[in-house]
Amino acid sequence: MARNVHLVGSVPLANAREVFETVSAALGERLKRLPDGETGERGDWITCLEPIFGQNPAFVKSGEFFRVHESGTGRERYALRPGLSPTDVRFGDLFYADVAKQSYAEFKRLRVAGKIPAGTKFQVDLVPAHSVIWLFLIEALHAPIDPIYNEALKREIDTLAAAIPHHDLAIQFDVASAVFARLERNEVSSYGRSKAEMQDTFANILVDLGNRVPADVDLLYHLCYGDSNHRHVVEPGRVRQSRIAANRAAGAAHSYAGAAQSRRRRLFRAAAAA
Repeated sequence: MARNVHLVGSVPLANAREVFETVSAALGERLKRLPDGETGERGDWITCLEPIFGQNPAFVKSGEFFRVHESGTGRERYALRPGLSPTDVRFGDLFYADVAKQSYAEFKRLRVAGKIPAGTKFQVDLVPAHSVIWLFLIEALHAPIDPIYNEALKREIDTLAAAIPHHDLAIQFDVASAVFARLERNEVSSYGRSKAEMQDTFANILVDLGNRVPADVDLLYHLCYGDSNHRHVVEPGRVRQSRIAANRAAGAAHSYAGAAQSRRRRLFRAAAAA
């Protein structure tokens, strides 16, 4: 029996056109959603996001270097500029929607030319705050800055939904190693004093972001342990924490007042697939 194929995002090719043509030729109608491969400067999604912090007037380098594991690349974190508080922080364009609109134009052109199967959706991958600020900000800023950054991410969702027809669009949230490293290591953090508290916090964040995605747009979650210098950030003993994360996100969606039944079904499907 033929099975469908899901690409989680990055593809090591030169540009979006090459990604669209190559994977469509190889996978054809088994590929229901097609990302642009996060090529070029976005090939390292960490480095490409640093200007959002380095060029933000609210932040200065802290002198604190952070590694996701002992052989990971060291990265200097940012702190607040003296005299400022978290409420002074603003994030502008995160550039996801700008890049996606360019890639979608190429996607449409190739689909009209018959090089992408009809019915394939254009997939955009977004990274929630907790997986970004873990790398770039000192620990004391994680809790207050997380909702501020995610508001900027929601504005990216709004721009995507306004620019790309909903029947053509899929939005995926990359739930990366910042979540699972904390859970596997059982590290007390600003997201919770225990695994259970952190799982609840992360689930509510993910559902809140998912609820910003219009109900007629495909919604997916990618649960990931990372790849820093060809190693997971933390090695999973088994997939239990990923399963719990998926189940808690699904449960949180049930508890949201007024959540549409169609929204809950889509979240369950995404969580199960992950």
